[in-house]
Amino acid sequence: MDYDDPKVSKLKAAILVGANLANADLRRANLESADLDSADLTQANLEKANLEGANLSDAKLRGANLRGANLYMAIVYRADLEEADLEHAELLGADLKEANLSKANLRGARLGPSNIGTATQLQGAILVEANIEDADFSGALYDRNTLFPLSFNPDKHGMILKNI
Repeated sequence: MDYDDPKVSKLKAAILVGANLANADLRRANLESADLDSADLTQANLEKANLEGANLSDAKLRGANLRGANLYMAIVYRADLEEADLEHAELLGADLKEANLSKANLRGARLGPSNIGTATQLQGAILVEANIEDADFSGALYDRNTLFPLSFNPDKHGMILKNI
């Protein structure tokens, strides 16, 4: 992905705390290290956006398109990702503690540990009715409060039980 392309929105390290970006078209935007704490990104198009290291704590991403987005080491703590499309998203090392991923599409998403050894954190996350087919959970952390689809066995997917 060439985030230096002049056609790409450059919002690297932008401070967008509480911003209303609902329905915004941010395809391929470079939001690396941006502070989007409590931002409203409901139904936003963030397809293939670079959100590496971004702070999305308490953000509203319900129904957002994050297909192929880079959320490497992003903080997505308590974010609402219900019905979000995260197909083939890069979530290595992301903090998804207490995030609502109910009915989210995680097909082919990568949720294992990052290349620096930091694991994706899913403690207390809600994954009920999420589409997790072909998602890579190996090495991701969960706890007894993490809610999975009924037939999902975290141990068989290489996840690690870790209490907070």
